[in-house]
Amino acid sequence: IGTWRGESVVNVAEVAKDCTTLNLPDDEMRAVGMSEEYINQTAYFSNGKPNITHLRGNSASFDFEGLKRKYDLIFIDGDHHYEMVKNDTQKVFTHLVHENSAVVWHDYAKNPETTRFEIFAGILDGLDAKHHKHLYHAGNSLSAVYTKKKLVSHPLQNPTVPDHLFRVRLDWEGYK
Repeated sequence: IGTWRGESVVNVAEVAKDCTTLNLPDDEMRAVGMSEEYINQTAYFSNGKPNITHLRGNSASFDFEGLKRKYDLIFIDGDHHYEMVKNDTQKVFTHLVHENSAVVWHDYAKNPETTRFEIFAGILDGLDAKHHKHLYHAGNSLSAVYTKKKLVSHPLQNPTVPDHLFRVRLDWEGYK
């Protein structure tokens, strides 16, 4: 939920059989004051990828049941306000989650050590309480994760000294 330029989905699409994204239609983005420059960048990186299906709709009214499928990974990065996070969470768990699904909420934190409590409240209130024990803060990220798989975890330490390094490969081919 939430495509914008498609950076997240195009990265997942490199290792997934098929991906589906949902983003607001252009007219709804205009209605809330988004610029044409912003709108024109929708799916910039993900358009034309054969294993990515782009859907347009507002998650507040979108018919998720009509998709008639469950997903292994669901990435929620749409409207970052309490009501919409709650809405998206409820709809995802009602229509899209199966026994082994993982759900990731992006921007649930301001930085890797500071939770955005409005977002966290939307997640908690959108979930049946029995699922709360399966929520994790993904270390060194802005994301919360739901999975029934038991993960190694520990209480958040603030600040945390990094214990590993990441390598990033930059590829500028095709960049305009």
